[in-house]
Amino acid sequence: MKLAQLAVRDVISVKPGDSIDKAIGLMEEFEIHHLPVVETGIVVGMVSDRDILVSVGWKLSSAEIMSKAVLTMTPTYTVQEAALSMVERKVGAIVVAREGHVHGIFTKVDLLMHGADLAKSPAAKAVLSQPVGEHMRVSVVTASPKQS
Repeated sequence: MKLAQLAVRDVISVKPGDSIDKAIGLMEEFEIHHLPVVETGIVVGMVSDRDILVSVGWKLSSAEIMSKAVLTMTPTYTVQEAALSMVERKVGAIVVAREGHVHGIFTKVDLLMHGADLAKSPAAKAVLSQPVGEHMRVSVVTASPKQS
């Protein structure tokens, strides 16, 4: 399966000078976690909900908080290649682009939603029927409700 088949085509984006308030509003309105930052049709960065959390209380523009190392792929990459790249780079979204122009966006939520179809294969069922404890992270950082 190719990335073009799963990537969201109607990409919501912001411009480098847009406010964080605008980014937050768009994320809430469209229930999304990543906004490509686009200038004259070209991807120049990515703002995530995490970027916004880091900058809470600051009066900064999207250009000041965006991640500049955006993971982009062409629509011909496979979903497997995309998933492996997302894990390796520890990112939650890929901008699907052609010659720098946004074609779509593919997120970890898209991967999970469409992964249900893959779960029907016998090999996937074997893995999916294993206990969560065999695949979980064991080094978890926690905080109590009273910690600042």
